[in-house]
Amino acid sequence: MILGLSCVKKLCSFPLTITFLVCVLLSQSIVSLSPVVKAAEAATVPVNVYVVCLEGVNAIGVGNMSRVLDGVLKASSPPAGHLYQRIRWWTGEEREISAFYSELVLEEIPINVSVTVVADWTAYRILIEYASNVIIVNAHGEILPVPAGYSKEGWTDRIAQAMLYKNVSWVHVGGYPFYMVWLQNMGEAEWGEQGFKHLMSHVGKGNATCWPLPYPQRYSPAGLSGAARWWLAFDWGGCIYASWVSSGYRLEKDFRKLIVWPYLHGGEGGPYPDAVVRFAQGNETYNFGFYVHFGAEQTYNWDGNETDRDFFGAYVAAATAIRAHVMKAESLEAMKRAEAAIAKAQREGRTKGLEKAIDLLNQAKEEFASNFYDGVLRYATKAQDTANQAISPSFLESYGLIIAVSTIIGASAGAATIKWRNNKRKNSNNRSENM
Repeated sequence: MILGLSCVKKLCSFPLTITFLVCVLLSQSIVSLSPVVKAAEAATVPVNVYVVCLEGVNAIGVGNMSRVLDGVLKASSPPAGHLYQRIRWWTGEEREISAFYSELVLEEIPINVSVTVVADWTAYRILIEYASNVIIVNAHGEILPVPAGYSKEGWTDRIAQAMLYKNVSWVHVGGYPFYMVWLQNMGEAEWGEQGFKHLMSHVGKGNATCWPLPYPQRYSPAGLSGAARWWLAFDWGGCIYASWVSSGYRLEKDFRKLIVWPYLHGGEGGPYPDAVVRFAQGNETYNFGFYVHFGAEQTYNWDGNETDRDFFGAYVAAATAIRAHVMKAESLEAMKRAEAAIAKAQREGRTKGLEKAIDLLNQAKEEFASNFYDGVLRYATKAQDTANQAISPSFLESYGLIIAVSTIIGASAGAATIKWRNNKRKNSNNRSENM
């Protein structure tokens, strides 16, 4: 693992054997999850990013693959003055500083990102076939490299299966995704819009296209959303150099229910020149990864001046992929901790206040289904705290109703007995008088 990204690993088929490569990939693909705690007490969460940059393979939609790699490296590096990269999220609480000012209470997740360059066909094939819990950046833009032994459809299916069930994220950094293929030992060929349709058919979007608007609307600017300015640029300050992007190759509005918060350029309603897409078939699995799309053809700073599109496009795409990857994993862990705290309270008979904890956990699950992982952390953490604070009900709270019912039954029985005795005495007196 590369600490601090002082260097970059290069993955190739020699002198490493295939067996050793498999071991390397599998050992690096495990993401260790840690509780959301104070930064001083938290262990950094490792994140593994692979940049596919095969020797001898062209790129389309990307002008300089080296700048793509540079952008990924920058997004993976700790900010100046810090030992690690971090992701901050709002707990939902505010701290009052004065009568006129308060600040948001934040938690942070320390992360350590390693970047590996995949320059060899064998390493690339093994990566897709065996790795899990990783982020893969395709530096070739709209060209999909297809290794020998696979058809373009079969290789795309392999990628889709890794994304669906092995928590693998695929990052697209330029051009029309999957529009061209590069067949090993054969070269470049066109697949057309069917390539992206084939990929997205795995998540029920088999008619998806990414065509840009006609000229001049094709180059109309889309601004970074307010949410992204707060919660993406907050930790990845370089996003301000992509404050605006051209519309470019866009995801259509029907992707909305799959888009992960925060929305990037263009806002919530779409279309989306860039976005993180939950690559899952419904909500039946938690092992899914993401398709990260960056289809903008030009980036601009806050003043509207052009910036290095290859660098900052890759920077934004990598940053969003890393954030989604970590926040989803931490959300799942937070819900597990909340469920464990609730179960523990139930076993110990601490049921007073537990209903609120269960409601908070259900809200967290709803946020997860809505792709809002910041909300999941917020509600799941509160659910855990509420469950830990639950107490056993008092004797009267536990048995008050039983006592009250018993008292009523006893009083009723006593009244009935007295009435029966009085009636008996009255009947006895009547018989005496008749005699």
